[in-house]
Amino acid sequence: MKLTNFKIITAVLVIFNSCTPNPKDQKGTVDISKDVIMANVINHKAYDVEVCNSFLPNMGDSTLKNAYTIYYYQSDGDTLKSHSAHIGTKEKYDKCDYQWDNDSTITFRLFNEQTKKSETHTAWGKGGSAGLKTN
Repeated sequence: MKLTNFKIITAVLVIFNSCTPNPKDQKGTVDISKDVIMANVINHKAYDVEVCNSFLPNMGDSTLKNAYTIYYYQSDGDTLKSHSAHIGTKEKYDKCDYQWDNDSTITFRLFNEQTKKSETHTAWGKGGSAGLKTN
């Protein structure tokens, strides 16, 4: 009887683990929206990513002409959380590749398909804190 219970528990754990997404398997490419969007956890699931053009105030002589907001969604216990990273740049980008490094860290590359210019950043968020690093 104990061996049968062990087999059932093992089978349940194997099924559960196969249904739980592995963050490192979560990667993709998204178009950068020309519309400003807001984070919306209702329409997303863990490891979703969306990127949009965002507002960059006039800074006079600044070389930063374009701004992007990257929203990334992650599970925090039984709650879906959104975090965001904001990038100002002189380049104009139209796509974003992303790869989740773990359950709270994402590496993304903004790029322009025509000019082949790109830049890569790593962002992380956990609870109420978030950070951004240029690679």
